[in-house]
Amino acid sequence: MRRISLSLSPGDLADGILQGHLLVAIDVLRASTTICQALVAGATDILPVAEIEEAKQLAESLGRENTLLCGEREGRIIPGFDLGNSPLEYTPKRVKDKALVMCTTNGTALLARLRSGEEAVIAGFVNAGMVTRYLLRRKDDVAILCAGLLGQFCLEDAVCGGMLVAGLEQRRKVRLSDGAVAGKLLYKRFAKNLLAMLQASNHGFYLTSLGFGPDLEFASRTDACGVLPVFREGRIKI
Repeated sequence: MRRISLSLSPGDLADGILQGHLLVAIDVLRASTTICQALVAGATDILPVAEIEEAKQLAESLGRENTLLCGEREGRIIPGFDLGNSPLEYTPKRVKDKALVMCTTNGTALLARLRSGEEAVIAGFVNAGMVTRYLLRRKDDVAILCAGLLGQFCLEDAVCGGMLVAGLEQRRKVRLSDGAVAGKLLYKRFAKNLLAMLQASNHGFYLTSLGFGPDLEFASRTDACGVLPVFREGRIKI
């Protein structure tokens, strides 16, 4: 029987989870959402890194003419970077035909923990349907990884993971981990109003206080971005 696990925070990750599973990485607010929008807007690829200096050095090595530095700390654009972490910044005018080096507090830090040989699908509410359909076509066991907030549990990632779990369980006979069961129950609790859930979450409340309320509205739009981003060998591509 196919197994579906959901790690509700980065602290839950272990080698046994990362090995032998089809991985799905989630950071609804906001890296997953922004990555999807950037690819829709025509970015060629996205290179996620964990540290600011690493991002700067990588961008210089790639050549700044066709490379943008993107990212945030404490929700705000990193000084000297071209773009922050708001999906609304990632328009075709800004990112089309550009490579993006991205450094965020939670999402890219999670991806940086994966070994060079591991692959992960990037998921948010904005592409949940496409991710679910992809997972249904595959036969592997699935490990859904929540980026969380500063290493801890966050509501929005768990609810998004639960949405994927619910979609898989509806169409296939699967064995769920306790985390997957918890995520599914949370999704059922909030499914009718994802925006209200985002606004009530700690991170959503904080981002709204910074003036990023429209980002929450965008992030709550189920299947707004019809892309399947895959992280492989250090790069995210469609």
